[in-house]
Amino acid sequence: MGDLSSFNQGLVPSTLSELTQVVGCLVDDIEAAKNFSASQVESLAVNFNSMISERDEALMSLSLLKEQQEVDLQEKDELRLQCSVLQNELNLLNREVSIKSAELERAKTEISRGQQEIRIILRQLHQLQSELERYFLLSRDQSKLLEASAQLQSRSTALLLKANI
Repeated sequence: MGDLSSFNQGLVPSTLSELTQVVGCLVDDIEAAKNFSASQVESLAVNFNSMISERDEALMSLSLLKEQQEVDLQEKDELRLQCSVLQNELNLLNREVSIKSAELERAKTEISRGQQEIRIILRQLHQLQSELERYFLLSRDQSKLLEASAQLQSRSTALLLKANI
């Protein structure tokens, strides 16, 4: 290649051997350039194949991510539906609780009224019992008086009979 540099400087080879030498140098340079280009092409091909593999892996990953996203969206929709169903059930249960609370308050009111009525009835029963005891005692006293009166009358009749005899 040293001789080529002189050729490149504008010197024209004058002999056939110089020309052959220049052509040989050119062939060597072309071969070196060809080898360099081939190694560059091979390196680019390896890089290209590596990038294609990475692209394929990225596409595969993207596909898997899309599938997972679809699954996640379906699960999200299912969870929303379940949430909606549970919310409806909660609303129904809240209504039932409200109804049962109202029924409980009514039952408490009825129990309170019933307890008041029972107290009134017990008071009346105690008053009636007191009156019955009083009438019983009066009746017993009256029976004693009637017995005493009957004995007195028997005695008076006996005395009158004796006095008339």
